[in-house]
Amino acid sequence: MRLFLASTSLFGFALTMGIYPVLFNLYLLRLGYDTEFVGLINSAGLFTTALFGLPAGALATRWGVRRAMFAGMAVGALFYGLFPLVEFLPQAVHPPMLVLVWVLCEVGMATYFVAQVPFVVGITAPEERAPVFAVQVVVSQVAGFGGSLLGGALPELLAPVMSVAWEDPAPYRVTLLLAAGLSLPAAWLILRTKAEPEAQLRAARAERRGPERAPWALIVIFSLALLLETSTVGVCKTFYNVYLDKELGVSTASIGLLFGVVQLLSAAAAMIMPRLARRWGNARVFAGSSLGVALSMLPLALVPHWLAALAGRVGISAFASISSPAINVYQMEIVEPRWRATMSGTLSTSRRLSWMALAAAGGYVISAAGYKPLFLAAAALTLAGTALFWLYFRTPRGEFAEAGETAEG
Repeated sequence: MRLFLASTSLFGFALTMGIYPVLFNLYLLRLGYDTEFVGLINSAGLFTTALFGLPAGALATRWGVRRAMFAGMAVGALFYGLFPLVEFLPQAVHPPMLVLVWVLCEVGMATYFVAQVPFVVGITAPEERAPVFAVQVVVSQVAGFGGSLLGGALPELLAPVMSVAWEDPAPYRVTLLLAAGLSLPAAWLILRTKAEPEAQLRAARAERRGPERAPWALIVIFSLALLLETSTVGVCKTFYNVYLDKELGVSTASIGLLFGVVQLLSAAAAMIMPRLARRWGNARVFAGSSLGVALSMLPLALVPHWLAALAGRVGISAFASISSPAINVYQMEIVEPRWRATMSGTLSTSRRLSWMALAAAGGYVISAAGYKPLFLAAAALTLAGTALFWLYFRTPRGEFAEAGETAEG
């Protein structure tokens, strides 16, 4: 577990929380692309992770979740490094090649994220899972804080060294290459782990009595609820730094600082999740924090100022840092062990489909009507998904369905 958390922190610093999330969209803007292309390339990557979610779950079941997670990290790191090098190809092929390389990045990331949840569940006891998932969020966010500060500052520091203006894409390209290089030790750390939770899955399959089918009704309803609930987070992942840069005129260094503040405060929020889960249960914690995510979008939508943007994003990220470990534990414990990779793959597909659709449509909505309608629509969809989860998974006794139970909607 220590090796896994160290790997998670490195990946968070470089690719998932820190340098790359701060600079990816800004790099595209510096290359001269508009918000429509930003939405297009993000949606293409998210569609890939959605499409590959179920195959990734099957691969994790066949190869073992540890091997699948390593393979995903290695492929992701490789293509994250190749992405900024597309700039050296002939200008005419830049747009399709940028999309293609980003799609291949997301194939690796889909495999990594799908395998990650059953890996953690497979090496922890039930009472350890909520604290471990919360700690995972904390170390990722704290590492992301450092990565965000570095990612925001490096382009402006490198620009005079490279004798270019800070708006030039060159210093952004160098910083993205650095991020990809820093992620390689994260994959190596996964190789160093000795845990083989896939053995537990094989044992569970061996103990089956009869040809039991996957609980597809439960999985589909869960996926639909998450598809709607994750809308607010998805919109922020794609367009928050674009909003700060294009709409509010915030500098790259300041954007990195704002991202860092968000990550640090979110880490503090994640630390209270295990206590909340012990008192209220993972399902109630997820539903309540999802409501907080939706309401936190209102300052972003209604007040066009960087302080409101910061306050809203802190709220969204803080509540998401509580809801994410809660739902990770709940989704794994509500199904039998042999269906965990299937559940993880399906929910990963659902989450990415939501983000893909919002990224694809968001660029056009922004061009036609601005950011406010997009932000408000995302908040409304999150509320709808939270309501669906609440209604379906509550049992007739007013409690939430637990492991092995079928919820009655």
